[in-house]
Amino acid sequence: MSADPSMLSLFAGEARGAVAKIRAALPSLDGARAASAAKSLRSAARMLGFDKYAALAAKLEAAFLEDVAAASSNPDVAKAVGILSECAEVPPERIPGAVSEKEPEISAALEAGFPLRKAAPAPAIPPAVSAPRAKSGPRDSEMFGVFLEDAQTQSAALSEGLLRLERSPGDMPAADSLMRASHSLKGAARVVGLEWLVNLAHKMEDCFSAAREGRVKADSAFFDLLFDCADFIASAVAARFEGADESAAGSLASDISALLSGSYRPAPQRGALSASSEPAPRASGSSVKVSAKSLNNLMELAAESLVENGRIEPYREAMIAVKNEQEQIARHLENAIYALEGSPGAEAAQAHLELARRAMHKAIADVRAQIESFGEYSRRNVLIAGRLYSEVLSSRMRPFSDGVASLPRMVRDIAKSFGKKIDFEIEGAKTPVDRDVLEKLESALMHIVRNACDHGIETPEEREAAGKPPCGKITMRAWHSAGFLKISVSDDGRGISEAAVREKILEKRLAAPEMLENISEDELYSFLLLPGFTTKPDISEISGRGVGLDVVQTMLHEVGGTISISSRAGAGSAFELKLPITRSVLKSLVVGIAGQPYAFALARVYRTVKLDASQIRSVEGRQYFDLDGKSVGLVSGARALGFEEPRNLSNSVYAVVVADRGNLYGIEIDSLPAESELVVRPLHERLGKIPCVSSASLSEDGLPILILDVDDLVSSIDKFLSSGDMLMRRPAEAETRELGRILVVDDSITVRETQRQILEGAGYRVDTAVDGMDGWNSVRLNKYDLIVSDIDMPRLNGFEFIERVRSKESAKSTPIIIVSYKDRQEDRAKGLEAGADAYLTKSSFQDDTFIETVRNLISG
Repeated sequence: MSADPSMLSLFAGEARGAVAKIRAALPSLDGARAASAAKSLRSAARMLGFDKYAALAAKLEAAFLEDVAAASSNPDVAKAVGILSECAEVPPERIPGAVSEKEPEISAALEAGFPLRKAAPAPAIPPAVSAPRAKSGPRDSEMFGVFLEDAQTQSAALSEGLLRLERSPGDMPAADSLMRASHSLKGAARVVGLEWLVNLAHKMEDCFSAAREGRVKADSAFFDLLFDCADFIASAVAARFEGADESAAGSLASDISALLSGSYRPAPQRGALSASSEPAPRASGSSVKVSAKSLNNLMELAAESLVENGRIEPYREAMIAVKNEQEQIARHLENAIYALEGSPGAEAAQAHLELARRAMHKAIADVRAQIESFGEYSRRNVLIAGRLYSEVLSSRMRPFSDGVASLPRMVRDIAKSFGKKIDFEIEGAKTPVDRDVLEKLESALMHIVRNACDHGIETPEEREAAGKPPCGKITMRAWHSAGFLKISVSDDGRGISEAAVREKILEKRLAAPEMLENISEDELYSFLLLPGFTTKPDISEISGRGVGLDVVQTMLHEVGGTISISSRAGAGSAFELKLPITRSVLKSLVVGIAGQPYAFALARVYRTVKLDASQIRSVEGRQYFDLDGKSVGLVSGARALGFEEPRNLSNSVYAVVVADRGNLYGIEIDSLPAESELVVRPLHERLGKIPCVSSASLSEDGLPILILDVDDLVSSIDKFLSSGDMLMRRPAEAETRELGRILVVDDSITVRETQRQILEGAGYRVDTAVDGMDGWNSVRLNKYDLIVSDIDMPRLNGFEFIERVRSKESAKSTPIIIVSYKDRQEDRAKGLEAGADAYLTKSSFQDDTFIETVRNLISG
């Protein structure tokens, strides 16, 4: 099947995104994600007839599933990923030629074998900076726990002190702190019998003393060697001293002796840059005596206690209402007594009424006293619950500096590698951050800072030519604001080139030229967050692959955060992240949709608006309104959530506006929303993934509230916007002009688009789903005449998807075709056993087999 330009363009985008995902997944050893990306690449390549390219992707897929840790350090794997990337980086029309030219390299890569179960070759790093390997260790020593904590502290002090001394060679307090740290480490190591560490720390102490006294020059060789020593010790600490490579430690000590005697000759390349390209693993558990699960449970209970105490106030208000009613009755009694005065024979009645009046006043006084006591109890209870919540929350919190401790060293190494001068500052280092959020932040912030070092900060010569000081500056700041954690990373470099971003958008065919003419700055910069998107023409060890900001965006989606990007040409760039302080309690906006309560995470809400009918305009079946100079698409929240009833037309509409990747979306709601703090409760795993819903909570009166998944909701809205199916129901007669409605389920965009074009060309209406779970959600909400499904898909594979479809009463008889590259008899049998009506290979697209099977099954 010959590939037309549009299909090549789709393949190029999918291939670049897949390679970017592989490169992002390998450092974190996420084998499932890497394999899923390789699988998508394999399917897309086979669809276009790039068989050897597809075979290499399949080989990588198997390697990632077999042993991702070994694959991540295997040079043959890295080379194979590079080949796949190079073929996809050329303009789409040149991809067939590029694949053909690379065939010899692809063949060699296919024969390489990927010996994952064998030990991977050691990286080309001198023994002095290799990670220590164990012979024996003092882990059973009674003093080891105390020693390990001390070693962690002194190791961190060594790294921090070296950075300070390198920035300011005359900083005597920094030299003193380094001498104290090495001396303390020497003494602690002697207690537990680590003689190699005693010797190395002693040599380091001598070196710092010599530098302080001017007996040795604190030059580049001095700092490189001492940083290598600090790295070696940090590696041993991270490994909990599971043995000691005494020869490597001895080599480092000998190098220090040579440095002191003036005979030291540094190795040509230390490899420090690659050693710090990812955050070092952090030893954990040494000082925490409570399991993470127990801590999470405590956090949930404390948060629930805080919210539950907020429900006491309505009871007090109810008691006040009762008191007010009693006072009204007392007034009526008094009026009756006054009315009976002077009436003949009324004395007895007046006496009884007086007794009733006095009893009522006593009851009112009692109720008033109870209200006061209840109010005091309520205040104390809320105070205690608040203190409990704060204490448990603080036990989960860690200072922001814990998550960014490796960044100053990383900046130093990158600056040295590229011949730049960079001053890196961290403000708000003590800002408390939830440990779960902080762990996810590390990698994201590392990528932002690396981009600032590489893309942003210029060389000293370039800065001086631009009238700037030769040393660039990167500032990272963390603070709390309005219940959220905010983090900014700014630099005074060259800034983001809007022209380069626009050029890359057009080159990748991500937007039409006429669209780019009116695009806002926020919308333009949002393209930087796409997988595989980079404006850098060359690829380095640090950046240029389009992975970094995609990692940031993925992290933000996981924790429910947002990012904003600003830049000024020649003056620098700034990235600001907004995240929840904790993930246990959600600051939310509670709204009504189709008569039911739903909640938006407040961090994702851009604005709430009330629109008059005159402010809403219709263009080609779509409805829009203007906000802050932007045109915002409007969709019924009920329709987006799958409710079929049309909206109740009125003179005004309430809407919540959410932001996603620089775009704004308006969602119609029933009434004015209310802000609330909700305790987040995960949905039961048996429910699976509910469309557009992430979790649940309870309102103050005990009613369930579903918390919306904004990313899922935006995808649903995009479908409405692209189809024109907005606030109004699709006319029934539109259905009759189509031969049938078909659902295509495949995780490869190239395969989906190929099937969609074939089916729509034959007169069918086609919906698409990106995986089995997305397909299942579509089947639950819609009725189809036929379903086409792949087998290998994330979240829910084809066999599981078909079994679920067959379990749904209304879809039991819907014809299903499996279309897969797998042509084994056992796969065919398994597919038919699961409930498929036909099993085709993807070669069926090259003739009429596929479309004829569709026609035969629909016609019945």
